[in-house]
Amino acid sequence: MPDKAIKSKVVYIEASGRAGLSFIRKLQEKRVYVTNKKLYKLLGLSILQGRKIIIPADGEKCKSFSNAALIIREFLKRNVLKSDIITVIGGGALCDIGAFCASIYKRGSRLSLAPTSLLAMIDAAHGGKTALNESGIKNCVGSFYPASEIVIYADFLTSLPAAEIESGLFEALKYGILFSKKLFVSIISQQKRLIKYDAANRELFIDIIKKCVRYKSKITAADPFEKNERLALNFGHTFGHALESAAVPKLSHGYAVGLGMFMELLLARFKYGENKENLNTAGMLLKFIRNCGAYKTLNGVIRQKGIFKKLLRYIIHDKKAGAAGGAIIMPAVKRPGLYSLEEISVCDDIKPFLKEGADIIDAWNS
Repeated sequence: MPDKAIKSKVVYIEASGRAGLSFIRKLQEKRVYVTNKKLYKLLGLSILQGRKIIIPADGEKCKSFSNAALIIREFLKRNVLKSDIITVIGGGALCDIGAFCASIYKRGSRLSLAPTSLLAMIDAAHGGKTALNESGIKNCVGSFYPASEIVIYADFLTSLPAAEIESGLFEALKYGILFSKKLFVSIISQQKRLIKYDAANRELFIDIIKKCVRYKSKITAADPFEKNERLALNFGHTFGHALESAAVPKLSHGYAVGLGMFMELLLARFKYGENKENLNTAGMLLKFIRNCGAYKTLNGVIRQKGIFKKLLRYIIHDKKAGAAGGAIIMPAVKRPGLYSLEEISVCDDIKPFLKEGADIIDAWNS
């Protein structure tokens, strides 16, 4: 795939309410829509005319080979042509599987994404990654296949519960920690205001979305296939993906990344020593975690018996680790807006860090 293929046209629908839904009616010609039953009903997508593929599964459980095969069969049944536009309307998981199917159908079909969750609007729909899960391992199957068009309609967030908003905000905090102290501090300080999307804070949400998209677009344009700079965007995800697989009860992606970022800040301290800015950043992130609706669940996960051994087993099989027990390129954060990509050994660095989990528990209790 040529580098230029990573570039997607991002369209922001500024109108609100029913006026904003007019964008859907403009997406009629040669379109086939992929969504799920829950969203079809919740978002009133029955107004869409034309071919619709509505799968039953929701969330991460939709990212399976069986659901991918179901979608491909539906493409064939509806005589979807290579010249048609496959338009995926959904959250991050649905964007992952829908884009994967578009990437393999007729060796690559036209793709448009209309993300419906905050996490998908700021992160998952951008950058061209597709993914399926298999054997309990998250995103172990996938390809790079950028959408030609990404439609951001912020009013979709009206339908989201507070937990889904918070989950997306953790992904936004990632961009703040990596690239902008101002963005990081702004989200932390306005946590209560950001608990729900409504008319009063619409512009605030749109501003956060646009800033995150700009950061991601810039770094993915420079490194489309995750060879160098783009690896920084995995901040919180090495531990986060392991937490998604190991935690009981199951964690959403955003909450797992939030906890993963906290652990990776502590890992940097464990390997390179303390610094004031790292301490402050970890402390501010922990404050956000303690004030979020899922704190009780996250606290239970941290204290779950055997959790650190479980995390190590999943990290050993992380696709970024190469050979089992190999090295992973991870961002070591000095302070918000300043990091360096470092080679972290699973055996020499992560294993002793997780052996007892003492550093994590001490920082969590501080």
